[in-house]
Parts: sequence; structure tokens; C-alpha cells
Amino acid sequence: MADQRVLPWPTTESYWLRNAPWQGESQTPLPEKADVVIIGGGITGFSTAYWLRQLRPELKIVVIEARGVSSGATGRNGMVWCLVFGGLCWPNLNDAFRKTVAHIGLPSAKKLLEFEHLTLRAIKNFVSRHCDTDGGTFDPQLHIMPRGGLLLFTTEEQLREGYADYEALVKAGVGDNVIRLSREQVGEMTGSDKFLGGLQGKMVAIVWAARLVFALAREVIRPTETKGPMAEIHTFTRAQSVVRDPATGYLSITTSRGRITAAHVVHATNAWAWTLLPAFRARIVPVRNQVIFVRPPRENSHLWDFVISANDGYEYMSQRVSGDVILGGMRNIVEGREEGKPDDSTLNPKISQSLRRYLPEKFKAFRAEGEEVHAEMEWCGVMGFAHDRLPYVGSLENVLNKEEGKGQWIAAGFTGHGELYSFTPRLVSQKSLELLCMTRTFLSGRAIAEMIAGIPVSDWFPEEFQPDHHRRELCYKQDSQVSAKL
Repeated sequence: MADQRVLPWPTTESYWLRNAPWQGESQTPLPEKADVVIIGGGITGFSTAYWLRQLRPELKIVVIEARGVSSGATGRNGMVWCLVFGGLCWPNLNDAFRKTVAHIGLPSAKKLLEFEHLTLRAIKNFVSRHCDTDGGTFDPQLHIMPRGGLLLFTTEEQLREGYADYEALVKAGVGDNVIRLSREQVGEMTGSDKFLGGLQGKMVAIVWAARLVFALAREVIRPTETKGPMAEIHTFTRAQSVVRDPATGYLSITTSRGRITAAHVVHATNAWAWTLLPAFRARIVPVRNQVIFVRPPRENSHLWDFVISANDGYEYMSQRVSGDVILGGMRNIVEGREEGKPDDSTLNPKISQSLRRYLPEKFKAFRAEGEEVHAEMEWCGVMGFAHDRLPYVGSLENVLNKEEGKGQWIAAGFTGHGELYSFTPRLVSQKSLELLCMTRTFLSGRAIAEMIAGIPVSDWFPEEFQPDHHRRELCYKQDSQVSAKL
């Protein structure tokens, strides 16, 4: 794995970050101290900052970001978001339902699904209260798809496993909003005969997630009614180290633009958590994914009123209201599946070619363009895969030593669900993470804010997210033993 300490890299240009705010280096000096420093300017970091401003407006909050705001996974994804998908996926468990139940038990699995639904409702409420609707920088353009989303199977094994998980969900009472589709039904809906069958979720939306982050950032720096200290955002301010100052007892954060001290530090760095926390090098693995933007065929500009995920989530797409088609995935065709690659400044040419050939191969509407479609833009993003598919959200006291970990917090390793959750019937496993929904980050940010504020954490918070939860450490040790034998 490349040495991540050379960040920030230049990046491939994302469709979602064109003419975006907060993409240049901050001009105001970094303050010498704050109550809370949040490292990471994506959906997780600004969710945490937003909730802290609600709960403890008297705290001085500084958000530092190595590049521009939302320049990581949040601004570099496929932008599919589910409001309600019956617990199967969008939102989902990020692993097979049956496997998840075996790992954490049915009550905890149901609680995890409910947490995701609560998160989505909270985001919807934020959008209605704080986001613009003018199509501009602070308008996430939340659009509910009329026919939801399709989870499509390309092999007999996927079909068998997907239907089996669906039956398990129905039996558990959490599959009411999912419809089982035959091959013929899928063909009629998609105009393709390349899929063996599928599942349909009734309530799926597309959203411009980077603009949701910009709206969060705007709220974070807005003056509070209590006239507390102003929050600050510092871009192109790379955190280089976090250490305890023995003279003061505070945490000292060294950055590329100076040093700042704080009582609390939140690591909201997802795929890059290991750069400041070596203990997470094997626990959160960076995984790179590529996406292209394609114009629709002229004779049929609006092809689908649903989103699509196929082949265990390695292929996914959506069509925006404008007609623009966003297609991503294909990392499964290259050796290593782009795992352990934190560099989003380069593209894999083999994946690029496969993305361009996918639409003509699968859909008749694109075949007039030849073997490959023309991609208007192509970019990649890096996601953080947790070894047990659950994010790390909580205190680091019992992960680091108590002296070092006191006042340090983490919210990272969302395995594409913080951002996104791939919507496979196996709900991702190690394979597919490629979509990017905010089904865990927003309320995970609230949980961290509650912990810092010293108030009881809401009872909806899944205890399995805690960094030191006994189940995940056992899982980590087992994974490490298996890896050592390979």
C-alpha cells in the first residue's frame, strides 16, 4: 500500500464536484486551539460538526480537510440513496442477512436496519429544513425514483443466494417493501435479456451527496442563536500527527498549515484512518472504485425510472432527471479488485474500457453507439472497508492506550455505506461497496457528538459499532489468522 502521508494527491475530476465551494486552500490562519478538531471534511465529519453545534453550541469546533470539502468518497461516488428498501438493501446490512444474523443475532440485525431507516429519515428532515431547492450548490436534488431500485442477478449462484436472503428477510418480517422479479419481468423493465432475475425495492432515491455536505458545512459555520464561538473550516490542511502534550494534557494536532491543540479529536477519515491511527491499518482497508458519466441516446433520453445494481454490486447505475447516466463499478475484473489502493488520482485503463463497453453489451438502446459509449467524464473514489463490515464509531481509549486514546474518537470504515451501500442480496460482503448512500454516517455523527457532549448516547445506536466491541475484536483476530495462512 502506498504511503498515504503524501496526501493530498491531485484527483480525477468528479461529476459531483464541478464548480463546488471550498475547493481551494483556506486563507485564514489555523487557530492555535479549539475544543474539538474534526479531521475529515466529508459527510461524516460535517455530520459530527452539525450535531455538536446543536448539542453544545458553546464549543469551538474546527474542521480540517487535506483537500477540498467533500473531496473524498462523498464527492466521488454513484449517488444512489435509498429511503426505504425493506431492510434488504438501500439501506442494508452490508452483508448477507443470514450471515449478519449468525454474527450478531436477529435482534441486533433488526436494530441495525432500524438505525439505517432512522438515519435516512433524519437526513430527509435535514434536507427539508436546511437545503436549497434552486438547483444550485446547496441543493442535493433529492429525487425519489418512481419504480425504486433493481437488484439484478447475472449468475445462478447470485440468483439462488439472493432469493434465499429475500425469503429470510420476509420470514423475519423485514421484507415487505421488496418484490421478487423473474427474468421476464426484469427484461421487460430494463430492455435487457442479460439478467437472470432480480429484486425490486419500492423506495429508492438519487441524491447529490456532495451538495448535502455543502449544506451541512453552511449550517456548521452559521452563527448560532446563543452567539457561541464560530466554527471554522480549513481546507488543504493535512493532519500529520496527533499526540498528547504532556505539559497541558491537551491533544496536539500537527498539520501542513501549523499546529492546533484541542480537548477532543474526531478521526472522520474513513479509508485514510490508518495514516494517523496505525492500529487501523488492517481494520479499515481502502478500496478504489471508478465511475463514468454518459449522455443518454438521443432517440431515448429517459430510459429508466429506477436505479440498477447488478452482479453482486460490481455494476451499478442511475439516470438523473437531466438524463445523464452515471455508471460505476467493474473493479472485480482486475487483480486485487482495487483493494488496498488509496490513490484516487489515477484510473485503471482495463476498468475504463469495461465501463464504456457495459451499456452497449447489456442494453439495446446504446448499441447504435458501437462497442463503446463516449464517457463525458470519468473519475474514481476511495472507500474504507471495515474488516467486519461495520463502521467504527466511538472512543479510542480501549483501542489505543488510555492515555493516548483519551479524547480521541473515530467514525470511519463505513464499507461504502457511509456514504454508500452497495445493494446486493448478499448485501456486499467484501465485494461491492460501490454506491454511496448516507445510511449510517449522519446519525453516527450524532452519536459521536453525544459522546463528546457527555450525554447518554441515544438507544438507537448499535453497540456493535463501538471500536472495542467484543464481537468485532474476535472477528478481527479470526480474519487475521485466516489472512496469515494465505
